[in-house]
Amino acid sequence: AANHIVSIRKRRRIETTFEELARTNSASQGMAQFLEACIAARANILVSGNAPLPMLSALATSSGMNGERAVVVQDVEEIGVGNAQVATLSLGEEGVRAAAKLRAGRIIVTQLTGGIAAATVDAMAEGNDGVLAALPAPTLRQGINRLVAQLVLHRPGLSVVGEAFDIAVEIGAFPDGRLRVMRIAELGGADQKGVVARDLFVFNADPGGGDGNFSATGVVPRIANDLAARGMKLDAGMFKRSGR
Repeated sequence: AANHIVSIRKRRRIETTFEELARTNSASQGMAQFLEACIAARANILVSGNAPLPMLSALATSSGMNGERAVVVQDVEEIGVGNAQVATLSLGEEGVRAAAKLRAGRIIVTQLTGGIAAATVDAMAEGNDGVLAALPAPTLRQGINRLVAQLVLHRPGLSVVGEAFDIAVEIGAFPDGRLRVMRIAELGGADQKGVVARDLFVFNADPGGGDGNFSATGVVPRIANDLAARGMKLDAGMFKRSGR
């Protein structure tokens, strides 16, 4: 008779904060401050890279989420959401559609793939804002290209990633186990080369094998004007190009 083994694994819930990311040099203070402001401004944020869930958790536990109603569409319980009133729905296209119908303050999606991606973009097109979504991929650019291809497959003619999401973040896990935010970019429509992504902050690797550093690119994002109009003026020095 054949032998059978049943393996039961309990997935560890990921809980991370901006303070922790800054303390471990996974992100700069400027990056954290900017993303906190984006949460408060209800920007739609796409997180990609080979370790997107810690950043998604940090966004979801931001002080800008205090008291809000949030629906997390996730598999089991992947991330913690500490500062909001949370409901959880099963990961899937129907879960996203149900979340959109609930008109919660936030929709958080932990796996933006296939029909789930199409339903999430539909939800944003219908007026849901402040959407946070994670898309595993080696890099942000590869993640965006993959997302566009999946949307075209599920919604012929629909490739509006750069219009649906305002900000994109790439976060990666390095061989030494450390996380680093590789880039934060503002998305804006598309051109002949694909979705337009303007880098705002980047990680600069150290050729000598050191820790590297983070810098602003000098680009002032359009969302800064939106924030100013809401009385949430950001320090302009945050975006000043820093020396490498």
